[in-house]
Amino acid sequence: MKYKTSRYNYYLNIDNDSYVYNLVSGSIIKLSDGLLCFLKENNDNSIDSNIFNDTILNILDKHRIIIPDQFNEIEYLRYLHNKDKFDDSYLSVVMLPTLQCNLGCHYCYEKNKVEKISPNSQEALSMFFKKQSKVKKYIAVRWSGGEMMLQWQNIKKLSNEIIQSCQENNCEYVASCVTNATLLDEDIICQFKSIGISSVQITLDGNETFHNKVRHYRDGRGTFNDILKNIVIASKYLKVIIRLNIDKFNIACLEDLFNSISKTDINRDNIQLFCKPVLCTQVRQPRNKTFSHEEFYLVELKLLKLAEKYNLPYAFHWGVRGKNTRCAYNNLQGFYITPTLNIYKCPIFIDNEPNDKSHVIGHISESGDLIISNHTELNKCLGYSPFDHDECLKCKVLPICHGKCVKIWELNENKENEGCIPDKFSIENKIAYAVKSDVEYNALLNSGIV
Repeated sequence: MKYKTSRYNYYLNIDNDSYVYNLVSGSIIKLSDGLLCFLKENNDNSIDSNIFNDTILNILDKHRIIIPDQFNEIEYLRYLHNKDKFDDSYLSVVMLPTLQCNLGCHYCYEKNKVEKISPNSQEALSMFFKKQSKVKKYIAVRWSGGEMMLQWQNIKKLSNEIIQSCQENNCEYVASCVTNATLLDEDIICQFKSIGISSVQITLDGNETFHNKVRHYRDGRGTFNDILKNIVIASKYLKVIIRLNIDKFNIACLEDLFNSISKTDINRDNIQLFCKPVLCTQVRQPRNKTFSHEEFYLVELKLLKLAEKYNLPYAFHWGVRGKNTRCAYNNLQGFYITPTLNIYKCPIFIDNEPNDKSHVIGHISESGDLIISNHTELNKCLGYSPFDHDECLKCKVLPICHGKCVKIWELNENKENEGCIPDKFSIENKIAYAVKSDVEYNALLNSGIV
Protein backbone atom coordinates (compact mmCIF):
# COMPACT_ATOMS: atom_id res chain seq x y z
CA MET A 1 0.00 0.00 0.00
CA LYS A 2 1.20 3.50 -0.83
CA TYR A 3 1.30 6.27 1.80
CA LYS A 4 2.26 9.94 1.93
CA THR A 5 3.20 12.25 4.76
CA SER A 6 0.53 14.52 6.18
CA ARG A 7 0.69 18.13 5.04
CA TYR A 8 -0.03 19.06 8.69
CA ASN A 9 3.13 17.60 10.20
CA TYR A 10 5.62 19.74 12.08
CA TYR A 11 9.08 18.22 12.38
CA LEU A 12 10.93 19.43 15.46
CA ASN A 13 14.34 18.98 17.01
CA ILE A 14 14.11 19.66 20.73
CA ASP A 15 17.15 19.29 22.98
CA ASN A 16 18.77 17.02 20.36
CA ASP A 17 15.72 14.73 20.16
CA SER A 18 13.47 14.41 17.11
CA TYR A 19 9.67 14.80 17.22
CA VAL A 20 6.78 15.07 14.83
CA TYR A 21 3.56 16.89 15.75
CA ASN A 22 0.44 16.36 13.65
CA LEU A 23 -2.29 19.00 13.91
CA VAL A 24 -5.11 16.74 12.72
CA SER A 25 -4.59 14.03 15.34
CA GLY A 26 -3.00 16.34 17.91
CA SER A 27 -0.30 13.74 18.53
CA ILE A 28 3.33 14.40 19.41
CA ILE A 29 5.55 11.42 18.54
CA LYS A 30 9.23 11.02 19.36
CA LEU A 31 11.14 9.59 16.41
CA SER A 32 14.62 8.39 15.64
CA ASP A 33 16.69 11.00 13.82
CA GLY A 34 16.80 8.73 10.79
CA LEU A 35 13.03 8.29 10.59
CA LEU A 36 12.43 12.03 10.92
CA CYS A 37 14.91 12.74 8.12
CA PHE A 38 13.25 10.10 5.94
CA LEU A 39 9.78 11.62 6.45
CA LYS A 40 11.03 15.13 5.72
CA GLU A 41 12.91 14.03 2.62
CA ASN A 42 9.85 12.21 1.28
CA ASN A 43 7.40 15.00 2.08
CA ASP A 44 6.08 15.14 -1.50
CA ASN A 45 6.67 11.52 -2.47
CA SER A 46 4.68 8.31 -2.32
CA ILE A 47 5.99 5.96 0.34
CA ASP A 48 5.72 2.19 0.11
CA SER A 49 4.38 0.74 3.37
CA ASN A 50 6.85 -2.14 3.11
CA ILE A 51 9.66 0.21 4.08
CA PHE A 52 8.37 0.28 7.69
CA ASN A 53 8.05 -2.60 10.11
CA ASP A 54 4.49 -3.25 11.32
CA THR A 55 4.95 -1.49 14.67
CA ILE A 56 6.24 1.75 13.17
CA LEU A 57 3.67 1.65 10.36
CA ASN A 58 0.81 1.28 12.82
CA ILE A 59 2.06 4.16 14.99
CA LEU A 60 2.56 6.51 12.05
CA ASP A 61 -0.80 5.56 10.55
CA LYS A 62 -2.72 5.75 13.83
CA HIS A 63 -1.48 9.27 14.58
CA ARG A 64 -1.95 10.47 10.98
CA ILE A 65 1.75 11.17 10.50
CA ILE A 66 1.38 9.24 7.26
CA ILE A 67 -1.90 8.74 5.41
CA PRO A 68 -3.00 6.60 2.46
CA ASP A 69 -1.76 8.08 -0.80
CA GLN A 70 -5.27 8.75 -2.13
CA PHE A 71 -6.56 10.29 1.10
CA ASN A 72 -7.57 13.96 0.69
CA GLU A 73 -6.88 15.78 3.95
CA ILE A 74 -8.53 19.03 2.84
CA GLU A 75 -11.78 17.25 2.05
CA TYR A 76 -11.59 15.41 5.36
CA LEU A 77 -11.22 18.70 7.24
CA ARG A 78 -14.06 20.19 5.20
CA TYR A 79 -16.25 17.25 6.25
CA LEU A 80 -15.35 17.71 9.94
CA HIS A 81 -16.00 21.45 9.68
CA ASN A 82 -19.42 21.08 8.07
CA LYS A 83 -20.35 18.23 10.40
CA ASP A 84 -19.74 20.40 13.46
CA LYS A 85 -21.06 23.62 11.89
CA PHE A 86 -24.50 22.10 11.34
CA ASP A 87 -24.58 19.75 14.32
CA ASP A 88 -27.85 20.45 16.14
CA SER A 89 -27.35 17.88 18.90
CA TYR A 90 -25.67 20.45 21.12
CA LEU A 91 -26.18 24.07 22.17
CA SER A 92 -23.41 26.56 22.98
CA VAL A 93 -24.54 29.83 24.55
CA VAL A 94 -22.77 32.89 25.91
CA MET A 95 -25.20 34.35 28.44
CA LEU A 96 -25.00 38.06 29.22
CA PRO A 97 -27.32 38.53 32.24
CA THR A 98 -26.11 42.13 32.53
CA LEU A 99 -24.11 44.67 30.57
CA GLN A 100 -23.39 46.64 33.73
CA CYS A 101 -19.92 46.62 35.28
CA ASN A 102 -18.29 47.85 38.46
CA LEU A 103 -15.07 48.80 36.64
CA GLY A 104 -14.18 51.64 34.27
CA CYS A 105 -11.88 50.08 31.65
CA HIS A 106 -11.72 52.41 28.65
CA TYR A 107 -11.64 49.65 26.00
CA CYS A 108 -14.75 47.84 27.24
CA TYR A 109 -17.20 46.27 24.78
CA GLU A 110 -20.24 47.37 26.77
CA LYS A 111 -19.03 50.59 28.33
CA ASN A 112 -21.76 52.63 30.07
CA LYS A 113 -24.47 50.09 29.24
CA VAL A 114 -26.98 49.45 32.03
CA GLU A 115 -29.15 46.58 30.77
CA LYS A 116 -29.78 43.71 33.16
CA ILE A 117 -31.99 40.69 33.06
CA SER A 118 -35.60 41.08 34.24
CA PRO A 119 -37.63 38.52 36.24
CA ASN A 120 -39.74 37.80 33.14
CA SER A 121 -36.61 37.24 31.03
CA GLN A 122 -35.22 34.99 33.74
CA GLU A 123 -38.36 32.85 33.59
CA ALA A 124 -38.24 32.75 29.77
CA LEU A 125 -34.64 31.55 29.87
CA SER A 126 -35.51 28.83 32.35
CA MET A 127 -38.18 27.55 29.97
CA PHE A 128 -35.79 27.92 27.02
CA PHE A 129 -33.16 25.69 28.60
CA LYS A 130 -35.80 23.21 29.74
CA LYS A 131 -37.02 22.85 26.17
CA GLN A 132 -33.50 22.67 24.78
CA SER A 133 -32.47 19.97 27.26
CA LYS A 134 -35.19 17.73 25.82
CA VAL A 135 -33.76 17.87 22.30
CA LYS A 136 -30.01 18.35 22.88
CA LYS A 137 -27.39 15.88 24.02
CA TYR A 138 -25.06 18.58 25.30
CA ILE A 139 -25.47 22.18 26.52
CA ALA A 140 -22.56 24.53 27.22
CA VAL A 141 -23.07 27.94 28.82
CA ARG A 142 -20.50 30.67 29.33
CA TRP A 143 -21.61 33.38 31.74
CA SER A 144 -20.31 36.80 30.82
CA GLY A 145 -21.29 40.46 30.79
CA GLY A 146 -20.71 43.32 31.70
CA GLU A 147 -19.68 41.87 35.03
CA MET A 148 -21.60 38.65 35.57
CA MET A 149 -21.15 38.76 39.36
CA LEU A 150 -23.53 41.74 39.53
CA GLN A 151 -26.21 39.17 38.71
CA TRP A 152 -24.79 36.38 40.87
CA GLN A 153 -28.04 35.44 42.63
CA ASN A 154 -29.92 35.20 39.33
CA ILE A 155 -27.09 33.19 37.78
CA LYS A 156 -27.18 30.71 40.66
CA LYS A 157 -30.94 30.35 40.39
CA LEU A 158 -30.95 29.88 36.63
CA SER A 159 -27.95 27.54 36.73
CA ASN A 160 -29.68 25.23 39.20
CA GLU A 161 -32.78 25.20 36.99
CA ILE A 162 -30.68 24.36 33.92
CA ILE A 163 -28.88 21.58 35.79
CA GLN A 164 -32.17 20.10 36.98
CA SER A 165 -33.63 20.17 33.45
CA CYS A 166 -30.51 18.55 32.01
CA GLN A 167 -30.51 15.83 34.66
CA GLU A 168 -34.18 15.07 34.00
CA ASN A 169 -33.57 14.79 30.26
CA ASN A 170 -30.16 13.05 30.29
CA CYS A 171 -28.50 16.05 28.70
CA GLU A 172 -24.87 16.78 29.52
CA TYR A 173 -24.22 20.26 30.92
CA VAL A 174 -21.01 22.22 31.32
CA ALA A 175 -20.44 25.86 32.18
CA SER A 176 -17.69 28.45 32.33
CA CYS A 177 -17.60 32.14 33.10
CA VAL A 178 -15.83 35.40 32.34
CA THR A 179 -15.45 37.73 35.34
CA ASN A 180 -13.21 40.61 36.38
CA ALA A 181 -12.81 38.69 39.68
CA THR A 182 -13.11 41.77 41.93
CA LEU A 183 -16.33 40.49 43.50
CA LEU A 184 -15.11 36.95 44.13
CA ASP A 185 -14.10 35.29 47.39
CA GLU A 186 -13.27 31.71 48.30
CA ASP A 187 -16.86 30.87 49.24
CA ILE A 188 -18.22 32.10 45.89
CA ILE A 189 -15.47 30.30 43.98
CA CYS A 190 -16.44 27.06 45.71
CA GLN A 191 -20.06 27.68 44.73
CA PHE A 192 -19.00 27.86 41.06
CA LYS A 193 -18.38 24.11 41.05
CA SER A 194 -21.81 23.39 42.56
CA ILE A 195 -23.55 25.15 39.63
CA GLY A 196 -21.46 23.46 36.95
CA ILE A 197 -18.86 26.17 36.34
CA SER A 198 -15.57 24.36 35.75
CA SER A 199 -13.44 27.15 34.32
CA VAL A 200 -13.16 30.91 34.62
CA GLN A 201 -11.52 33.59 32.48
CA ILE A 202 -10.05 36.56 34.38
CA THR A 203 -8.23 39.53 32.86
CA LEU A 204 -5.03 41.32 33.84
CA ASP A 205 -3.74 44.28 31.84
CA GLY A 206 -0.09 44.39 32.82
CA ASN A 207 1.95 44.67 35.98
CA GLU A 208 0.45 46.34 39.05
CA THR A 209 1.30 49.89 38.03
CA PHE A 210 0.06 49.64 34.45
CA HIS A 211 -2.95 47.47 35.21
CA ASN A 212 -4.27 49.90 37.81
CA LYS A 213 -4.16 52.76 35.31
CA VAL A 214 -6.32 50.84 32.85
CA ARG A 215 -8.43 48.40 34.83
CA HIS A 216 -9.69 50.22 37.88
CA TYR A 217 -12.82 50.68 39.94
CA ARG A 218 -15.11 53.49 38.89
CA ASP A 219 -13.77 55.62 41.74
CA GLY A 220 -10.24 55.23 40.34
CA ARG A 221 -8.87 52.68 42.83
CA GLY A 222 -6.65 49.99 41.35
CA THR A 223 -7.82 46.38 41.12
CA PHE A 224 -4.56 44.48 40.55
CA ASN A 225 -4.01 43.05 44.02
CA ASP A 226 -7.70 42.11 44.45
CA ILE A 227 -7.74 40.30 41.10
CA LEU A 228 -4.43 38.48 41.49
CA LYS A 229 -5.41 37.30 44.97
CA ASN A 230 -8.65 35.84 43.62
CA ILE A 231 -6.90 34.26 40.62
CA VAL A 232 -4.66 32.39 43.05
CA ILE A 233 -7.66 31.23 45.11
CA ALA A 234 -9.63 30.21 42.01
CA SER A 235 -6.70 28.18 40.68
CA LYS A 236 -7.01 25.84 43.66
CA TYR A 237 -10.52 24.81 42.60
CA LEU A 238 -11.04 25.61 38.89
CA LYS A 239 -9.30 25.95 35.57
CA VAL A 240 -8.33 29.63 35.24
CA ILE A 241 -7.65 31.31 31.91
CA ILE A 242 -5.63 34.44 32.74
CA ARG A 243 -6.39 36.76 29.84
CA LEU A 244 -3.73 39.38 29.20
CA ASN A 245 -4.79 42.26 26.96
CA ILE A 246 -1.70 43.39 25.08
CA ASP A 247 -0.93 46.72 23.40
CA LYS A 248 2.18 48.73 22.57
CA PHE A 249 2.02 50.54 25.91
CA ASN A 250 2.01 47.56 28.28
CA ILE A 251 4.23 45.11 26.42
CA ALA A 252 7.34 46.35 28.24
CA CYS A 253 5.89 45.60 31.71
CA LEU A 254 4.76 42.03 31.04
CA GLU A 255 7.91 40.37 32.31
CA ASP A 256 7.27 42.04 35.65
CA LEU A 257 3.71 40.67 35.55
CA PHE A 258 4.89 37.14 34.72
CA ASN A 259 7.38 37.40 37.58
CA SER A 260 4.64 38.55 39.98
CA ILE A 261 2.37 35.64 39.04
CA SER A 262 5.22 33.14 39.39
CA LYS A 263 5.97 34.30 42.94
CA THR A 264 2.45 33.48 44.20
CA ASP A 265 1.38 30.01 45.32
CA ILE A 266 -0.83 29.71 42.23
CA ASN A 267 -1.71 26.19 41.06
CA ARG A 268 0.12 26.02 37.73
CA ASP A 269 -1.76 22.87 36.72
CA ASN A 270 -5.01 24.88 36.64
CA ILE A 271 -3.92 28.08 34.89
CA GLN A 272 -3.10 29.17 31.36
CA LEU A 273 -1.91 32.55 30.10
CA PHE A 274 -4.14 33.69 27.25
CA CYS A 275 -2.58 36.76 25.57
CA LYS A 276 -4.69 38.77 23.12
CA PRO A 277 -4.14 42.11 21.38
CA VAL A 278 -6.52 44.93 22.31
CA LEU A 279 -8.79 45.54 19.31
CA CYS A 280 -10.64 48.45 17.77
CA THR A 281 -14.10 47.85 16.29
CA GLN A 282 -16.58 49.96 14.34
CA VAL A 283 -17.82 51.64 17.52
CA ARG A 284 -15.01 51.02 20.00
CA GLN A 285 -11.86 53.07 19.65
CA PRO A 286 -9.73 52.55 22.76
CA ARG A 287 -6.93 54.95 23.62
CA ASN A 288 -4.41 52.13 23.38
CA LYS A 289 -1.71 52.00 20.74
CA THR A 290 -2.72 48.64 19.36
CA PHE A 291 -0.87 45.87 17.56
CA SER A 292 -2.14 44.56 14.28
CA HIS A 293 -2.74 40.81 14.34
CA GLU A 294 0.29 40.31 12.13
CA GLU A 295 2.45 42.35 14.51
CA PHE A 296 1.10 40.38 17.46
CA TYR A 297 2.30 37.09 16.02
CA LEU A 298 5.90 38.17 16.64
CA VAL A 299 5.01 39.60 20.04
CA GLU A 300 3.57 36.26 21.11
CA LEU A 301 6.89 34.53 20.51
CA LYS A 302 8.45 36.87 23.06
CA LEU A 303 5.62 36.24 25.51
CA LEU A 304 6.04 32.50 25.10
CA LYS A 305 9.72 32.80 26.03
CA LEU A 306 8.74 34.72 29.16
CA ALA A 307 6.21 32.02 30.07
CA GLU A 308 8.93 29.40 29.72
CA LYS A 309 11.36 31.50 31.78
CA TYR A 310 8.89 31.72 34.67
CA ASN A 311 7.47 28.19 34.23
CA LEU A 312 3.94 29.39 33.48
CA PRO A 313 1.61 27.52 31.10
CA TYR A 314 0.77 29.41 27.92
CA ALA A 315 -2.61 28.76 26.29
CA PHE A 316 -3.00 27.01 22.96
CA HIS A 317 -5.80 27.98 20.60
CA TRP A 318 -8.95 26.24 21.80
CA GLY A 319 -9.31 24.39 18.48
CA VAL A 320 -6.49 22.05 19.48
CA ARG A 321 -9.07 20.12 21.50
CA GLY A 322 -12.36 21.76 20.50
CA LYS A 323 -15.02 21.67 17.84
CA ASN A 324 -14.07 21.96 14.18
CA THR A 325 -15.50 25.47 13.88
CA ARG A 326 -13.88 28.76 14.87
CA CYS A 327 -16.63 30.28 17.04
CA ALA A 328 -20.35 30.99 17.36
CA TYR A 329 -20.30 33.20 14.27
CA ASN A 330 -20.28 30.33 11.79
CA ASN A 331 -21.78 27.68 14.02
CA LEU A 332 -25.49 26.87 13.74
CA GLN A 333 -25.97 26.28 17.47
CA GLY A 334 -23.74 29.03 18.88
CA PHE A 335 -25.38 32.18 20.27
CA TYR A 336 -24.84 35.28 22.39
CA ILE A 337 -27.95 36.15 24.40
CA THR A 338 -28.30 39.67 25.82
CA PRO A 339 -30.24 40.70 28.98
CA THR A 340 -33.20 41.63 26.73
CA LEU A 341 -33.03 38.13 25.18
CA ASN A 342 -31.87 39.31 21.77
CA ILE A 343 -29.66 36.78 19.99
CA TYR A 344 -26.40 37.59 18.21
CA LYS A 345 -23.68 35.59 16.50
CA CYS A 346 -20.78 37.88 17.50
CA PRO A 347 -20.30 40.05 20.61
CA ILE A 348 -18.97 43.09 18.73
CA PHE A 349 -22.46 43.62 17.33
CA ILE A 350 -23.75 44.19 20.86
CA ASP A 351 -21.68 47.38 20.84
CA ASN A 352 -24.19 48.86 18.42
CA GLU A 353 -27.32 48.47 20.56
CA PRO A 354 -29.73 50.13 20.82
CA ASN A 355 -28.90 52.24 17.74
CA ASP A 356 -28.44 49.36 15.33
CA LYS A 357 -30.17 46.00 15.68
CA SER A 358 -29.53 44.83 12.13
CA HIS A 359 -27.27 42.05 13.37
CA VAL A 360 -29.83 40.59 15.78
CA ILE A 361 -30.73 37.19 14.36
CA GLY A 362 -33.66 36.54 16.69
CA HIS A 363 -34.77 36.37 20.31
CA ILE A 364 -35.99 34.09 23.09
CA SER A 365 -39.77 34.34 23.36
CA GLU A 366 -41.74 34.66 26.62
CA SER A 367 -42.58 30.97 26.31
CA GLY A 368 -38.93 29.99 25.99
CA ASP A 369 -38.79 29.37 22.25
CA LEU A 370 -35.79 30.29 20.12
CA ILE A 371 -37.17 32.52 17.37
CA ILE A 372 -34.96 33.18 14.34
CA SER A 373 -36.26 36.30 12.58
CA ASN A 374 -33.26 37.52 10.57
CA HIS A 375 -32.37 34.65 8.26
CA THR A 376 -30.33 36.92 6.01
CA GLU A 377 -27.90 37.68 8.84
CA LEU A 378 -27.83 34.07 10.03
CA ASN A 379 -27.10 32.74 6.57
CA LYS A 380 -24.35 35.32 6.11
CA CYS A 381 -22.67 34.04 9.26
CA LEU A 382 -23.07 30.39 8.37
CA GLY A 383 -22.03 31.05 4.77
CA TYR A 384 -18.41 31.75 5.65
CA SER A 385 -16.11 28.79 5.06
CA PRO A 386 -12.31 28.69 5.30
CA PHE A 387 -12.39 26.22 2.43
CA ASP A 388 -13.37 29.05 0.08
CA HIS A 389 -10.11 30.94 0.66
CA ASP A 390 -6.69 30.06 -0.74
CA GLU A 391 -4.86 31.49 2.27
CA CYS A 392 -6.70 29.11 4.59
CA LEU A 393 -6.34 26.13 2.27
CA LYS A 394 -2.57 26.63 2.18
CA CYS A 395 -2.24 27.21 5.93
CA LYS A 396 -0.72 24.48 8.11
CA VAL A 397 -2.77 25.42 11.20
CA LEU A 398 -6.13 25.04 9.44
CA PRO A 399 -6.92 21.85 11.46
CA ILE A 400 -6.92 23.87 14.72
CA CYS A 401 -7.91 27.32 13.44
CA HIS A 402 -10.96 26.37 11.37
CA GLY A 403 -10.85 29.68 9.56
CA LYS A 404 -10.32 33.34 10.24
CA CYS A 405 -12.15 35.56 12.68
CA VAL A 406 -14.42 36.95 10.01
CA LYS A 407 -15.06 40.30 11.66
CA ILE A 408 -11.39 41.06 12.34
CA TRP A 409 -10.59 40.05 8.78
CA GLU A 410 -13.29 42.36 7.39
CA LEU A 411 -12.28 45.27 9.65
CA ASN A 412 -8.74 44.93 8.28
CA GLU A 413 -9.80 44.95 4.61
CA ASN A 414 -9.41 41.18 4.17
CA LYS A 415 -5.62 41.42 4.39
CA GLU A 416 -3.46 38.32 4.57
CA ASN A 417 -2.77 37.07 8.13
CA GLU A 418 -5.49 39.29 9.65
CA GLY A 419 -8.07 37.34 11.64
CA CYS A 420 -5.73 34.35 11.96
CA ILE A 421 -4.79 32.71 15.25
CA PRO A 422 -1.34 33.53 16.73
CA ASP A 423 -0.54 29.80 16.64
CA LYS A 424 -0.06 30.24 12.89
CA PHE A 425 3.38 31.57 13.79
CA SER A 426 3.95 30.16 17.27
CA ILE A 427 2.70 26.57 17.23
CA GLU A 428 6.19 25.05 16.87
CA ASN A 429 7.44 27.08 19.83
CA LYS A 430 4.45 26.08 21.94
CA ILE A 431 4.89 22.40 21.15
CA ALA A 432 8.62 22.63 21.91
CA TYR A 433 7.75 24.18 25.28
CA ALA A 434 5.14 21.45 25.91
CA VAL A 435 7.69 18.71 25.23
CA LYS A 436 10.08 20.23 27.77
CA SER A 437 7.57 21.24 30.45
CA ASP A 438 4.80 19.35 32.23
CA VAL A 439 2.83 22.55 32.90
CA GLU A 440 2.80 23.46 29.20
CA TYR A 441 1.97 19.90 28.15
CA ASN A 442 -0.97 20.05 30.55
CA ALA A 443 -2.03 23.31 28.84
CA LEU A 444 -1.98 21.48 25.50
CA LEU A 445 -4.15 18.67 26.83
CA ASN A 446 -6.58 21.09 28.48
CA SER A 447 -6.80 23.84 25.87
CA GLY A 448 -9.97 25.87 25.59
CA ILE A 449 -12.29 27.69 27.96
CA VAL A 450 -14.38 24.61 28.80
